[in-house]
Amino acid sequence: MGTITAIIGFIAVVLGKPYYRLQPLGNSPLVKIAQVIVVAIRNGSLTVPENPDELFEISDKDRDPGKIL
Repeated sequence: MGTITAIIGFIAVVLGKPYYRLQPLGNSPLVKIAQVIVVAIRNGSLTVPENPDELFEISDKDRDPGKIL
């Protein structure tokens, strides 16, 4: 029984290999998580606006145009 299951598993891997997507180097999910953590730490000192409509707006003086995530 175990041999048959191993053979079926091997066949599934061989048939599925052409459809497997390889991620380009540098696009690691760990890098993206680290970027989120760094931005959260940097933004930790920002004050919360009194007007809730301004929650998603960043003033020009706080914005760094050279930094893109």
